[in-house]
Amino acid sequence: MKTVLWGLVLIFFAVPAAALVPSTPAPDLGGDPIYGTPPPSSVKNWIRLNVLGDRNAPTPIIWIAAQDFERSILNGHVILPADKYQRVAEFVQSTTCPGFPSDYPQEQAFQATEYASGHPLRFCTMPHRQACEFLSEMQALPISWTRSQIHPIEVLALTFHCHVAEP
Repeated sequence: MKTVLWGLVLIFFAVPAAALVPSTPAPDLGGDPIYGTPPPSSVKNWIRLNVLGDRNAPTPIIWIAAQDFERSILNGHVILPADKYQRVAEFVQSTTCPGFPSDYPQEQAFQATEYASGHPLRFCTMPHRQACEFLSEMQALPISWTRSQIHPIEVLALTFHCHVAEP
């Protein structure tokens, strides 16, 4: 009986004391979890690769550019020399975006966005299978990717449940 009484006393005092301890705010993971935080306006040309829709885990958002810039935790980036960037931009521009039915599950959709001279040039939304083919073909571009350049794209493909072959 004495032990139960002491237990109740501890609970009585512990609960109000816990209410006085300030809570730790959640960390800022950096902008919109779907579209990310765009590069600063000084970066005029860039490509964003992202998965659309709700998800139960963070999915990386990949930015490809010829200029380096700061990014947040969930925003990976690939910095390429201007000639390699141009080749990737041409690939994105050549991609067919047929669209898909309105009842297609949004969480299985992928988007490639290109900005040129600070303005949107192309938004390409595609279903899962086409997105996986797109990422595989991007990795196979003959531009001599370095490991650090190709790795964010591989991670995005794996997170999106693609089975992308090594370049």
